[in-house]
Amino acid sequence: MAESNRVRIAYKAAGAPVTGWKTLRRTGDSLTVGTETVVSDEIRSDRLRGGSKVVTQTAGGTIDFEFSATSYDEILEAAFMGAWTNNVLEIGTTTVKLDILKSYLDEARHVLIENCEISNLQITMDAASKITGQITVMGTTIDDDYAITTDAFAAPGTSLIMDSSNNLGSIQVDGSPVAGVCFTGMGLTLDNGHSSDQCLGTATQQHWKGSATVTGTVAMRSSAAAFTLWENTITNTPVKLSYVLTDGAKSYTFEVAAAHLAGDLPSGGLDAILSFDLTFTAATGAASAYLKVTRVP
Repeated sequence: MAESNRVRIAYKAAGAPVTGWKTLRRTGDSLTVGTETVVSDEIRSDRLRGGSKVVTQTAGGTIDFEFSATSYDEILEAAFMGAWTNNVLEIGTTTVKLDILKSYLDEARHVLIENCEISNLQITMDAASKITGQITVMGTTIDDDYAITTDAFAAPGTSLIMDSSNNLGSIQVDGSPVAGVCFTGMGLTLDNGHSSDQCLGTATQQHWKGSATVTGTVAMRSSAAAFTLWENTITNTPVKLSYVLTDGAKSYTFEVAAAHLAGDLPSGGLDAILSFDLTFTAATGAASAYLKVTRVP
């Protein structure tokens, strides 16, 4: 019988030696391979239909995780399409591809998805909750019966998961902490704008990155200071947002240089706790980075 905790997902740089697999820490996934088919529209006097043919192979899905120090540094690189430089990561233009191996250990069956790109990254931070994330993976070639030979798998990391009560701090707007504001939730999404096409003579899809779109959410209790922040939605004045995820030894500072806020005035029924639920869209600027992560390893 198959058990979910006997499924392993491992990754390595695309084309790297099979001795370099790294086990990915995760809480769930929807990685799968599939097909798109066509059926003949031939008109038959017996009213029967012919068989279908596979014309497209698809591979990919989502992987969910709980954020922890050092466990996702390479995943962030692939999502940002850049590289850590002096412990700083910014959105780049170089496509970063991964090979991903999904292994059903009880059955000794392994499915290889090659040349995967990360099309979407989400990080969610809610009050009194774990800091969680999700990536969306788009792959190309598939080996549905991959054979383990000299493959070696590094064990997953052991750093403790981060949560929004103990590990999220230093929330700043325009470079300074905001007095009188109680933040209750934040989120960040990086969408790489992928599109797909297919060449004649093959069932395999190719994927192409597009513009990087950075969006997010900010939830905060209603207060005078929160009203002042909300007024930026009316004046169309972007704000600089930053926050730090840290386990006390290692940290990651996320910075959105120019976030254009949007959202409605708070309202609610009897005894409701009023809250501003804002969204934002990042814009680029000449003097600062679009989206940047700085780590202290």
